[in-house]
Order: sequence, then structure tokens, then C-alpha cells
Amino acid sequence: SINGKELPQKGAPLPKPVVDDKDKEPVQPSLTRKKSIHNEDEVERKASMKLGNLHAKLAAQMERHVQEKSHPGGVRKAFMDDNFKELPHKELEGGYAQLAEKEWDHMTENHLGPAQRAELQHIRNMQQSLTAQIE
Repeated sequence: SINGKELPQKGAPLPKPVVDDKDKEPVQPSLTRKKSIHNEDEVERKASMKLGNLHAKLAAQMERHVQEKSHPGGVRKAFMDDNFKELPHKELEGGYAQLAEKEWDHMTENHLGPAQRAELQHIRNMQQSLTAQIE
């Protein structure tokens, strides 16, 4: 039972329709659509107008975003040599191969001494310990 009302059992007869006392004829419930107080043409026109305004605003915002991202500092100026730094000749004496080798050693930590390597290992252990405690 739900809220004190018994549910019909499977195979039980359906409840009888409501009988109007005046006509003694059963009144079937009807599913009719309520009439809208709004004119459908006007609603459609306003909806399309709102949608058009939304598309226009979105297009304007996208255009503004693209303009800002393509020129973040304002209007682009001509190429300026002052913004770039030349590599010192000292580093280039051994050639680019030696420079690449030096960068590789730095990346693989082969440039560290024993004390520096021990300190780095200690810091990594502390980080792992703190991460494990947090999780």
C-alpha cells in the first residue's frame, strides 16, 4: 500500500470511470492541451530574435578574444635586435656538439658532485614521504 491506498493486483479489473449523476453516463478523463495565452508566432519571432542576439554577442566576444591573443602587447612593432641575446663566444668555442653534451649532462644529472647528488636524493625522499603522508 502507498499512503494507505491499496495497489491493484495483477489481473484485477480496472476501476470504473466516474459517473455523472445528471446524465448517468461515464465521464472519461480527457487529455486536452491548455490554450496558451501567448501568440505562437510572436513567441517564435522573439525566440529567434534572442537567439540572433546571442549569436552576435558570442561572435563579437570570439573576435575580441582572437584580436587580444594575436597581439597581446598591442600593435606589433618591427623586429628589434635588443630583445635577443647572443650566446657568449666562450660557450661556442667547443662547438654546438659540446654545448648539447653539456645540456644532456645537466638533464641527466651527471654534472652533480657526490655531495650535491646526496642532497638531491635526500630532498626527493622527503618529498615522497610528505606525499605518502598526505595520501
